[in-house]
Amino acid sequence: MSGEVVEQGRGAKILVFHYKRKKQYKKLRGHRQNYSAVRITEIAFGGQTFKAPELPQKKVKKAAEVVEVKTSKRPGKKATKPAAHGHAHAHAKKAAPKKKAAKKKRK
Repeated sequence: MSGEVVEQGRGAKILVFHYKRKKQYKKLRGHRQNYSAVRITEIAFGGQTFKAPELPQKKVKKAAEVVEVKTSKRPGKKATKPAAHGHAHAHAKKAAPKKKAAKKKRK
């Protein structure tokens, strides 16, 4: 049998919580399991060999484009570096639009 390692990494975090009531005992621990993803390429048994089909080739990513850094013309203001996907404040949260208060009519 022959194979190849496709990927290595760590799994999702699992929280382990121990608790005993009326004893003031609490313990919280986290755990991430290491893993290796393996692809079996060939199995040989009893004089026979079985081969796995070839995987399609992955597309090669293009080199990162050169991005110019903006400089601020205002004194005392720091320049912002554009994010990888184009605009300066990629993950800035926008303020929610203000709701107009409903006015009650008095009689």
